[in-house]
Amino acid sequence: MSARDFTEPIEIGKFFKNRKGDFVVVQIKEFEGITFLDIRQFFTGEDGKSFPTKKGVAIGLRRLPELVGLINKAIAKARELGLIGEDDEAVS
Repeated sequence: MSARDFTEPIEIGKFFKNRKGDFVVVQIKEFEGITFLDIRQFFTGEDGKSFPTKKGVAIGLRRLPELVGLINKAIAKARELGLIGEDDEAVS
């Protein structure tokens, strides 16, 4: 159950995924009384409107600390392997 009702998703942020213009959106959403984090790929249609794809993941908010821990481990491993620098930019 959620502490409040969300009529619209709360966008946390987004970033471009590729040169085709696809992008990833991070949102807090509610569906059937469950509030969750949604990380989803979007594309822009010929009409200029953005549309979600099936590519994404929805995670219960209670699992966020676990996800953050795993992402931090992935960043540390990528740095250890020289895949990204200390400034978090990908190494070409």
